[in-house]
Amino acid sequence: MLGLVAPHYRRSLDEGRALVREMMQATGDLEVAGRTLTVRLRPLSAPRHTAAMAAVCEELNRRTLHFPGTNLLLRFAVKDTPCFT
Repeated sequence: MLGLVAPHYRRSLDEGRALVREMMQATGDLEVAGRTLTVRLRPLSAPRHTAAMAAVCEELNRRTLHFPGTNLLLRFAVKDTPCFT
């Protein structure tokens, strides 16, 4: 995850691990529509953290990820920001 954060977060060397930890603890909602599972995360404590998380979501959405043990395609988004496809 730290490698995904680094290109989008200027202080990733200093604060990257703390940001990844905050991202992993973020709450959100799950939505199943057809064969897609969307994980919609709540914004983080600072706008710059939320922007970095949104960029990571966009990067993850470029990959073909499935929820383990299912054929559900995983999509990630941050609430109140555009859903990247």
